[in-house]
Amino acid sequence: MGIPDVITVSDEIQKKIKLLERMRKEVLERGQHKAEAIAEYEKCLTIDIVKLKNMQKGETIDFEGIQIKAPLPITIIEKIAKGMCYKEKLSMEQADASYKSVITNINTVQAELSALQSLNRFLDKA
Repeated sequence: MGIPDVITVSDEIQKKIKLLERMRKEVLERGQHKAEAIAEYEKCLTIDIVKLKNMQKGETIDFEGIQIKAPLPITIIEKIAKGMCYKEKLSMEQADASYKSVITNINTVQAELSALQSLNRFLDKA
């Protein structure tokens, strides 16, 4: 494999620029999904905390086949509510990982673009 020519490098630069444009849109979409997942988790957590705090003595709530019985110590209500919202937490974490993945990919493409631009300047002077 020989040294690439200026036209080949220029074409690769254009491809990377178009890829970055598509990835910018993807960041917005994944950022929106991340925000929605966070909001859904916070909503679930709030609802479950209120439900647990409002339970009357002797009242029970079923969670995955386990009966949670009132009264509950105030100190553990938030921990129990977080456990009850595990599906929303999982969605939130997945959305965050997906968002960070796109950001990492953008940084990689930007580094590749920078290298191509440097090569292009070198070939242009040769």
